[in-house]
Formats: sequence, C-alpha cells, structure tokens
Amino acid sequence: MNELDIRLLAYERMYSDYEDELLSLIADWLREGLNDYEVGENIEDWKQRQLLKTNNANYKQEIITHNRLSLIEVVALVIVITKKEKELLLKQADEYLEVTDNENKASRLKDVSNAIEQASRQLMIEQVQYQQQANKTILDNLDADYKEILNEIAKEVVSGKKGIFEATHEVAKKFAEKGLTVLKRRDGAKLSVEGYVSSSLRAIQKTVAIQLQEQTYDELEIDLVETTSLADSRITHIPFQAKVYSRSGASLKYPPLASTGYGTITGMITGINCRHQMYPFDEVTGQRFKPFSEKGAAQNYRLSQKQRELERNIRRAKKELKMLEELDAPLDELARSRAKVERSEKRLDNFIDRTGRRIRLERIEPQ
Repeated sequence: MNELDIRLLAYERMYSDYEDELLSLIADWLREGLNDYEVGENIEDWKQRQLLKTNNANYKQEIITHNRLSLIEVVALVIVITKKEKELLLKQADEYLEVTDNENKASRLKDVSNAIEQASRQLMIEQVQYQQQANKTILDNLDADYKEILNEIAKEVVSGKKGIFEATHEVAKKFAEKGLTVLKRRDGAKLSVEGYVSSSLRAIQKTVAIQLQEQTYDELEIDLVETTSLADSRITHIPFQAKVYSRSGASLKYPPLASTGYGTITGMITGINCRHQMYPFDEVTGQRFKPFSEKGAAQNYRLSQKQRELERNIRRAKKELKMLEELDAPLDELARSRAKVERSEKRLDNFIDRTGRRIRLERIEPQ
C-alpha cells in the first residue's frame, strides 16, 4: 500500500468509525426510549421526551473532536496528493521541454516547480475551508435525522399497524441501511456518510490534480494535449479516448478540449467519477495512447457498475444488522437480517465467479 492509499484509507476509516459511534448513540437513545415508554401513553408526549436526548453534551463533544481530526486528515491527504501530482507534472514537463525547449529546460522546470508550490498552498487553504463548512452541518443534521426517526415511529404506532417495539426496529433498520445525513444538497437530496466520503475523496483528488495541472500547462504554454484510454471507460467518454485536443480551442487541426465536456462535473477528465487524464502532446513524439474497443469498454463499464451495486447492497445489509444488534432486537429479526447479509454476499460471489472480476474486500465493509 503506497502513501496515498494509506491516507485515503485513514480518511475513510475516520468517517466510518465516526458514523458507527453516532449510530450506536442513536441506538442507545432508542433503546432507552423503549424502556421509557408507558403502555397507553400518548405517543406524541413520548416523542417529545425522546427529542430532549439530542441536548446530550457528550455527543456534541464527540462531534467537535471529530471535526478537529477531519481537518488534520484532510491536510495530510492534500499534502500527499500534491506531492504525487508535483512529481508527475515535473516529469511531464521534463519530457515536454526535452523536445520543445531543451536549452532552457532547467530554468523553466524551476519556474514550474515554484508555480506548483504556490498553487498547492492555495489549494490547501480551499480544502480546509471546505472541510470546515461540511463539519458545521453535522450536528444539525444528526438532530434532524433523530427527529425523522421518531416521527416515523410515531406515525407507525398511530396508524395501529405496529406496536412501538416493532415500529422502532423497522424504522431504525431502514435508517441504518440508508446512513446518517452528512450534507444536504441544494436540490434537497441528502448525502449519507458513505456518499459524502466517496464524493469528498474524489473531489479532493480531482480538484488538486486538475488545478495543479492547469497551472503547470499554463506556465509551459502547452496547448495540445492527449487523453488517456481506459478499458472500462464511462460509456459517454468512450468517443473522447486517446485523442488530441486543443486547450485553447484555437487549433485548426485538433478539436477544442471543451468539446469533451472538460471543465464540467460530468465531462472528460474533470468529471467527478472520471479516471481519464491528459498529457502534453507534440507532433514530434506523436500519440502515446491507443483506444480500446468501444464495445469492450462499454461492456467492462457495465460490469464495473453492477459490481459496485452488489457491493453497496452488502454494506447496507451489514449496517442494518448492526443497528438491530445495538437495539437488542428479537432473535428472529436478527436471523432474517443475517440471512440478508449472506444473500447479498452470495450474489457478489456468483457475479465474481461468472465474470472473473477481482473482488475488492475493502468495498464490502460499511464505510
């Protein structure tokens, strides 16, 4: 495991452990609430008493501690990413200048290095500010999540469909599978811890890499670039693989880079889930990448998406089981939940056997 993988794993584990702690806390509150419920009492009175638990000072201190740790982790992560990107970009610059301006290569490489360092410092500030903003919402969202759970329990009980014990187990199980809300997007959609960690890591890596690359290419006045080629490229990006583009759009021979969607969250290279990269291109050296079969790339992409779906199902089933265990659910409920985990794991095993793809054990543990 290299230095970057270690830092990425540390960031993921930090949030995974944090969510486990908060889910356990909610389970404790719900278990206490069941013990506190008096047969025949008004469910709304019971709900209001349970809401007071969010004033607990201990869990608010846990959030403060987590926020501090998250800033330390994001700083460490950005340091490692910038170090990796700087090495890659200086190597690209060296190769490019070897062909285009060998006489002034040393001085220009120094200028590139200084530009990267300056951009890295600004990126560090931006990423820390983003992390601070994200952390601010966690406390309010946890209160809202707990209130939503209690509302759902009360609704089930009032309808007469379930008793309070059954309703609590059912609602908590579904909530654990969905995950805690870390952020709410502008469109109102909720982002769970797993979704946040995944998107945050991709965004950090993507932002740092793209901005440092843009800074470097501007410094070297590089206009023509070549895109890489992937065997499992996103289907919409397949037409843009292993081709030469003009960053400025001024070339009469090559199409503008913007025609690939570059610069957007769904476009080539800058897309949040895109693994494509670009390299400097010069007519002397020629292209270095060859396109994969469009049919083969599309099939590989579909298989990769199916595998991720199966992996998500396993993680969700495990979260559900853990919540029921925390609530001391009846043995028959626990047995059904364990069976669900086993079925999910079996589906993934069958898929791996059938397709020959590699299993990723780190993807089937709750994040």
